Amino acid sequence: MKPSGVKSEKRLRKQVRRLKELRATDAEEIVQLKADVEALVGALPQATTENQLLRQQLPQRS
Repeated sequence: MKPSGVKSEKRLRKQVRRLKELRATDAEEIVQLKADVEALVGALPQATTENQLLRQQLPQRS
């Protein structure tokens, strides 16, 4: 293999390693985002109920 071929292979291996690391980081972020979505979906009914109660109290203040 030519010296330039060795350099290209090293460069490509480095790039592949970096892309694998990015992929792993993305996978971790996706797991966290899914957990966040679950938490938000779980909190939505409570927030809706609280909002309804607050809206019912508004006319009573007048």
